[in-house]
Amino acid sequence: MMTKTLYQASLGSDTGFDKLVKATNEKIYSCQSVFPFTLFPDIIKVDQYKIDIIYSIFFFSKSVFTILLKDVRTVKVDSGLFFATLNIEVIGYEKNPTPVRFLPKAAAFKLRDIIMGLVAAKRNKVDLATIDEKTLKADAQKVGSTRENLMSS
Repeated sequence: MMTKTLYQASLGSDTGFDKLVKATNEKIYSCQSVFPFTLFPDIIKVDQYKIDIIYSIFFFSKSVFTILLKDVRTVKVDSGLFFATLNIEVIGYEKNPTPVRFLPKAAAFKLRDIIMGLVAAKRNKVDLATIDEKTLKADAQKVGSTRENLMSS
């Protein structure tokens, strides 16, 4: 009797794991801190299931902090005249990730709205796998938007 590997079994089939792999490869939004204010810019990437914060420490040295959307408590943006700082508060982690500073102001607010929209969708058990990337990004931003952001747009 011949057994199939997990990979072989998934070929030609649309299993839940295949959908998960596809969804995590489709980035919904990404932004990075502004050079030269940060010598080694940090990057934030969001997909349907998680947030990756990639801290650039030095040349070719990075530290990645991954947060599942289900573990996000809230996202806070502190904005100045030109730049913003993004703070993410998480549930169940020993400590929150280090704030990401010197993000473009508009990108930081958009990122906050998208993350909070995705968190709301997850908590309401919305199946995001059936929604195309462009629609998901726009709808998540609408759901996560604050009244103040809507008025300034």
